[in-house]
Amino acid sequence: NLLYFLSKYLNHYLPINVGVSENTLKAYNDTFKLLFLFAKEKYKLKPNKIDLETINKKFLLDFSNWIVNSRKCSNTTKNLRMSNIKAFFSYIQSEVPGLSLHSQTILQIPKTKEHRKIIEYISVDGMKLILQQPNKETIIGKKHLVILSFMYATAARVQETIDVTISDFKFSNNDSIKLTGKGNKARLVPL
Repeated sequence: NLLYFLSKYLNHYLPINVGVSENTLKAYNDTFKLLFLFAKEKYKLKPNKIDLETINKKFLLDFSNWIVNSRKCSNTTKNLRMSNIKAFFSYIQSEVPGLSLHSQTILQIPKTKEHRKIIEYISVDGMKLILQQPNKETIIGKKHLVILSFMYATAARVQETIDVTISDFKFSNNDSIKLTGKGNKARLVPL
């Protein structure tokens, strides 16, 4: 029961109907791998012995505590795992209307409040120090200097920097670069 719908959800619904990215799909897969590991450790259940009703509010609250206490994950990670499971049960509501009440119970589990840290910035002197680190006498050092300077000037994330191609550069009256970030969201940054 669970494995059938989970397979349909991960292999068809998310990639084809919703069009999620590979990274998002990987996060969902990781969530359910952890859920199966938890079921095995805590309840001695193999994946083929878990049905949709097994995953109830108590089960998921135990799972979320296990993520924090046994796996030493943050509340942010716990909330992400729980939101992935909730998304699956939102899908289950439309696939198995008879489990709507069960799904609603799961969807109503509240998120854990997070205390967000204040993001510090690098001072101008700190950035100068970083940019002095690459050896400018070698080709590799020059390449590292260009990459660091580019990331600083554009506020690009590492993955955004890696994904940049020549076609992302726009040279006209307003020179700019297109950076594609999380969720394939793109932004134009002046150069």
